Amino acid sequence: MKGKILGKEFWEIASYKDTTERAVKQELLQKTITCIILAFVAGTLTLLNIHKHFTFMTITTSILTIGLLIAALLCGYWKRADLATILVAILGNFIFTYYAVSGANDGFAILWITMVPLISMLWTGFRIGFLTSLYFQVLLIVIFHTGLRERMDAFYTEIFMTRFPILYLGTFTVSTWIFYQKLKMQMLSDTVGRIDPSTLIDNRLGYDLKLSTLFQEKSISNVHVAVFDVNRLKYVNDKYGHKAGDEVIISASKIIKKVFYDYDIFARVGGDEFILVSVGKSFDFEERKGQLKEATKKWKGERSSELSISCGYACGQNVTEEEYEKLLHAADEEMYRDKKLFYEANGIERRKG
Repeated sequence: MKGKILGKEFWEIASYKDTTERAVKQELLQKTITCIILAFVAGTLTLLNIHKHFTFMTITTSILTIGLLIAALLCGYWKRADLATILVAILGNFIFTYYAVSGANDGFAILWITMVPLISMLWTGFRIGFLTSLYFQVLLIVIFHTGLRERMDAFYTEIFMTRFPILYLGTFTVSTWIFYQKLKMQMLSDTVGRIDPSTLIDNRLGYDLKLSTLFQEKSISNVHVAVFDVNRLKYVNDKYGHKAGDEVIISASKIIKKVFYDYDIFARVGGDEFILVSVGKSFDFEERKGQLKEATKKWKGERSSELSISCGYACGQNVTEEEYEKLLHAADEEMYRDKKLFYEANGIERRKG
């Protein structure tokens, strides 16, 4: 069980990526600069290979130079870091595999493979970099420690074929550990800043960041917005204490999540206020609202037995960021109408609740 948990945690961290607008711009800039630098290095090696009359090495470094320049354009001009990453990963895997199995440059070219874990994890991201590095570890074991070893005798010495996979394993392990720990700390730092400590859902910052990610496109189809507000929280705090109030807030969060389970964003944006956003899905809000009201009526806490939630809803098609604010306002207005009905139905003066 422990192994499974660690494995799941590893891939969750490996898949983590900061998708905020600032992080995306920084990634594009870094990858553009890195591609230009590597293209310069590859271009210099191409000139050296031409001078030394290394035909196959000239071809491979020329391909790499052109590929890196195209990747730089993809990042810097077309803003497609994803396509640039795929292009560089494919080129790198192909060229370095060729170096290993062909004994290019009298076997010297294979030494570049020791740089694969560091460069691939730095440039393509931890997940793709890890898988790429693992591929080369398996490749080295196959060509140097199986029946293919005899075919490699013409290019590599016996000692080299024995030791090189172990040397590579060292760089692979160290690179994996460094980048994993770095990404884990980044993920923890980002998560702590974006999560409400009481309910363990997004806070206002987390909501704003996820919303900005959603609206990286000009418009979004089929957007549903719901606003929730816990009724009489001040009364609960005054009568039963703030721990009872915390219990009510946490329970409200859990009930909303259970009823409105198919959401893209769910955040606590105020002391007693929550916002839920769902994209590309459809549901009957009135039916869900009835389920919410029924669940809150049945709720019994350890410190309080009062839990009521007012809610409002709005939806739209092909919604821009500006139109989303109008939807949010409409949902907010409906929530206040629902809250007014609650206080009137229970004969409670609002200022006392």
